[in-house]
Amino acid sequence: IDYAAMLRDGWEAGGPNTQLRPLVVWLAQPVYALTGSAAQAFDVTNYIYTGLLAFLLSRLLEWYGASSFARLVAIVCISASNAFRLPAYYPVIIDLGAHAIMTLAIWHIIAGPRWAATAASAAAMLTREYAPVVVVFGVLRDWRLDVPLKRIVATYLPAALVYVLVRV
Repeated sequence: IDYAAMLRDGWEAGGPNTQLRPLVVWLAQPVYALTGSAAQAFDVTNYIYTGLLAFLLSRLLEWYGASSFARLVAIVCISASNAFRLPAYYPVIIDLGAHAIMTLAIWHIIAGPRWAATAASAAAMLTREYAPVVVVFGVLRDWRLDVPLKRIVATYLPAALVYVLVRV
């Protein structure tokens, strides 16, 4: 309900917790402007996020050598379990969008380019309170790959700052 209020009336209309997760709500605003319905706006954007999440997971599986069959099963499972069931459970849920954005950040951390990893990691910090796991993943991966510390800091400090500033 808070997400619908944020969509209709702005960031301030959310509760203390939902105000910490504004990005998915902001991304639903164009659809809300077209439909005039918060439930429809989230329903449409959840289908978009389902497609994005399925595509990114397929790319990640391909990156690490999964078979085409394994990729197909993952795509079917994401499609069947997310977009088709979410509206019945909770029509204005943001989790699917949050997970798609966090997966996008992980994809860019793995496949590049680095500037996209920086931008996507910062965007992920505006989705859910557990989004810092994306930064932890990136920092540990870079450390393991002997990336210079200055480059690690330049890549992930903006995301850490976004996370802190939204919560201050």
